[in-house]
Amino acid sequence: ILDAVYNHTAESDAIGATLSLRGLDNAVYFRHAEGGRLVNDTGTGNTLACDRPPVTKLITDAMRRWIMATGIDGFRLDLGAILGRAGDGSFDPSSPLFRAIEADPLLKERIMIAEPWDIGPGGYQMGNFPARWSEWNDRFRDDVRRFWRGDRDTLGTLATRIAGSADIF
Repeated sequence: ILDAVYNHTAESDAIGATLSLRGLDNAVYFRHAEGGRLVNDTGTGNTLACDRPPVTKLITDAMRRWIMATGIDGFRLDLGAILGRAGDGSFDPSSPLFRAIEADPLLKERIMIAEPWDIGPGGYQMGNFPARWSEWNDRFRDDVRRFWRGDRDTLGTLATRIAGSADIF
């Protein structure tokens, strides 16, 4: 599994260096708020516009390239909620990128694990990704950490997480 970041670039915010996509076509590759300000649903200062055809193609081409070059069996997608954001910023479980991945003969056979959040509005999307996708369960991580740290009254929650987190899924 490759840990992949397809939600932002290293270009930071509007005053950051122009290293790649901003120099190619800032208006197409990144999401902008009214007035032209970069949307920051990533916490890095820029958010890719994954619903736009050139961005969807760039991401799926990169994923296919990783598979063909390395033979990896899947992807863990950082800040996965961004991959499903629509032009208005809402989360769309049938986004163009999700549809493209599911329609691609090579990608649809691979494991997809989404980190189901970002810091944008409505950014916590646990349970809303395509049916065959897995999701990073942050509650498991946090509750195991609380238990091992020795926090009080955590045994029941730990048992729920180990048993599959039926309260979430």
